[in-house]
Amino acid sequence: MQLTVTFLRDDNRTATIYALCAFFSFSAQSIILRQVSVDVSAMAIVGLRSAIAFQALVPLFVFDRRSLIPRRGLGLLFLRALFTGLGMTTATIAITHIPLASFTLFQMSEVFFTMTLAAVFLKERISVRQWWGITIGFFGVLLVLWPGAIAFSWWHLSALSSACFLALSACLFRLGRQDYSIAAVLFWQNLGVAVIFLPAGVVSWQTPSATDVGLLTILSLMQAAAQVLYARAIMTGALSSIAPLHYTRLVIVTILAYLIFHELPSLTEIVGALVICFGTWWAITRGRSRRRATLPH
Repeated sequence: MQLTVTFLRDDNRTATIYALCAFFSFSAQSIILRQVSVDVSAMAIVGLRSAIAFQALVPLFVFDRRSLIPRRGLGLLFLRALFTGLGMTTATIAITHIPLASFTLFQMSEVFFTMTLAAVFLKERISVRQWWGITIGFFGVLLVLWPGAIAFSWWHLSALSSACFLALSACLFRLGRQDYSIAAVLFWQNLGVAVIFLPAGVVSWQTPSATDVGLLTILSLMQAAAQVLYARAIMTGALSSIAPLHYTRLVIVTILAYLIFHELPSLTEIVGALVICFGTWWAITRGRSRRRATLPH
């Protein structure tokens, strides 16, 4: 896999594969994070994860060292690191206080934030049929939420804020993709998050157990791998094509929760997940049909 180049043309089929792999990793991280966040503060987790991920990606940085300092767009990279860190922190806080399914469902709003930002700032053309697919997917989210009658709290607002911050981060990533490589993006993102959030984590530091240290290391390595995959997806395909795939995280989390915690989803949750999958499929296929129709013959 070549990681040192910038991308000028969209390849949405390849981007879909990268994004699905990244979302599987993100979903697995949510389950592990739930265990770690009980004993370790959110700031410490975010700072340490980025610091360890930075070390894991050192071979990539050494291999592509000439592109680590871009000729322009450095401020954009720092701003993206800030939004990424804020998104990770608010997500960690939320996942400690609300059920994992609720957390994942509220984060599905990232799709709407991302699609809107892509249309407004990136000038990506999103068809009415694609919006219908997104709406169908969101209806599936509401269908799963309704039976639980979730009382909205500050922790749910934290999960919602996380979705907004991460959507902004993805938009900034896509905005400057012609100015820097994947290695440069991950270098400044992990370095920036570690520098900004690790000092705050030291203030609230509590010595973790050996189990938490092991889980935190696994989280960091998974984060490094997911960052490479997600960065490749964003740089390879249109953001409006990648965004609907966020809905698949709900299905992945449900499956992992069953395999690990033996939690059986209700019939309504299964129906809602199927509706989400249909909406995702509709948005992706309608987007592809539209692009094929606009190609010159």
